[in-house]
Amino acid sequence: MLNKYRKLMKSIALFCILSLVIVLVTSHEINATSKPTKGVDMNGNTWTYNKKTKTLTFMGTKDLEENRMDGHSSETDWFCWGEEVEHVVIKEGITGLRGGNFDSFTELKTVVLPDTVTYIGDMTFFSCINLKKITMSKSIEIIGDFTFDGCETLKEIKLSSKVKEIRMGAFSNCSSIVEINIPNSVKKIGGSAFSNCTELKTIKLSKNIKKIEEYLFYGCKNLSKVTIPNSVTTIYAGAFQESGIKQITIPKNVKYIKKGEYGEGLFEGCKNLNKIIVKSKKIKSCFKGAFKGINKKVIIQVPESKLKSYKSMFQKNGLSKKVKIKAIT
Repeated sequence: MLNKYRKLMKSIALFCILSLVIVLVTSHEINATSKPTKGVDMNGNTWTYNKKTKTLTFMGTKDLEENRMDGHSSETDWFCWGEEVEHVVIKEGITGLRGGNFDSFTELKTVVLPDTVTYIGDMTFFSCINLKKITMSKSIEIIGDFTFDGCETLKEIKLSSKVKEIRMGAFSNCSSIVEINIPNSVKKIGGSAFSNCTELKTIKLSKNIKKIEEYLFYGCKNLSKVTIPNSVTTIYAGAFQESGIKQITIPKNVKYIKKGEYGEGLFEGCKNLNKIIVKSKKIKSCFKGAFKGINKKVIIQVPESKLKSYKSMFQKNGLSKKVKIKAIT
């Protein structure tokens, strides 16, 4: 009797397991087939998803609906395909991406933006870790906060001559980008905009920026040289920290070396740095700790008329007395 009972219980258990599997599979298939493949956003733009080509296409005449990441609002309808989409095509007519539109689309590989798009909002392509190519609009004026942060496989980005502002963290952690040219139309680049772009080797900065913001090139370990334009009047803390720069020139119009929010050393952790040329005779202030952690083998050259005052200023703000300061010859 005991053996028969055990066999019966095993049969019942097996039946229950099989029934559960069938329910789960069926449920998954129903959910997969019930996901919408087209829709209309809150601004009246239409979207369609092609499951075969894994392409998400948008058409309309206004900005794409923002995907708010405030913990209260629901995700936009096309996010149900967020783990599958490989290609995004924005058709002519769409005017802007308000932000978060494709946040964490981890399979996304290519993006096409038409010339009607004038701005890309905050975190639009945040953590799109497989994004390899983006065809940029020639009309883009603003690139928002952390727009491309974490796009690890993005190797190239071409900016048009209409871009005016690149905001905080816009390209941070884009660890495959090798080169970036910033057009002279850009007047402001936010802090950490290129931080941890570990493969970045060369960058051409706009001749119209006035500030080198906080942690702008932090962790850019392959960036050996940065040319700071003469338009710059202020350099903020940590701008070159942990980067690979070998030589840097502080241009003639720099007046302030400021602390910013965190106040870490300007060149701390720059193991390859061997020369700093200070051409400015106008430096009025320098925050405490600005020269903290600087390579002791560095040679600093300053205008002869400022040799005494700059030596005192820099040493008061973290520069080791072992670092040589010489007059520019």
